[in-house]
Amino acid sequence: MRRNDPEDNRKYNYIYKITNLVNNMIYIGVHRTDDMNDGYMGSGTYVKRAIAKHGVDNFKKDIIEMYGVYKDALDHEARLVTEDFINRSDTYNIKIGGYGACVFSEAHKKKLSETRKKRYREDKEFVERMLKATRSPERRKKTSEGHKKWIKENPELHTERMLKINNNPEKITKTADWHRGQKRSESACSNIREGIANALKDPDVRKRRSGRGSKYYHNPTTGKSKRFMVGDDIPVGWLPGTGPRKLKK
Repeated sequence: MRRNDPEDNRKYNYIYKITNLVNNMIYIGVHRTDDMNDGYMGSGTYVKRAIAKHGVDNFKKDIIEMYGVYKDALDHEARLVTEDFINRSDTYNIKIGGYGACVFSEAHKKKLSETRKKRYREDKEFVERMLKATRSPERRKKTSEGHKKWIKENPELHTERMLKINNNPEKITKTADWHRGQKRSESACSNIREGIANALKDPDVRKRRSGRGSKYYHNPTTGKSKRFMVGDDIPVGWLPGTGPRKLKK
């Protein structure tokens, strides 16, 4: 049986709210049970830590609503425990409610990132295990298929994300620095060559890559440079050329 299976119903299926009487922090969750006196006080990581710290007597549990089936309770939780809710400063919830995609709060994602970075710096065995797992052919194939499936099902969102990434100078620099000096397999090199060759079959792509009919301009304030086609409207403040040469660090 899957964890939190929406089809697993019990005698009592309900959504509840737990309130910390010391600081008024709250937690909203769902529970299913055959015994209303089972002493259940939430399974969230932070609310459990808070109860251990302050003592269960300093917490109040209120039943928001009872349901005949567990899925209805999950649907109600999804309407209440939204991204806005989990990012509030007065809640112990760290991920959105309901059944399905796991979306964490910004604070929790930052903490997870910091923890992972620290472990990568200090635990060499962990790094080796992660690299071995991510570089396995099976893992790469599964990841690739998952990405392709998501892109096919979400073309507009994919385009929006790519535009956001491609217009972020910091992201571009970070990606370029990461790729610089990387050793690639012959298979990867072959794929890159094939991709470039296929792209150049398009006359518009060949023209853009050659630079014909275009000219570089730069923004002296931001240091950003860009190639514009003849006839394009040049942004105010941009000057001809790529700007001063940047010194390599």
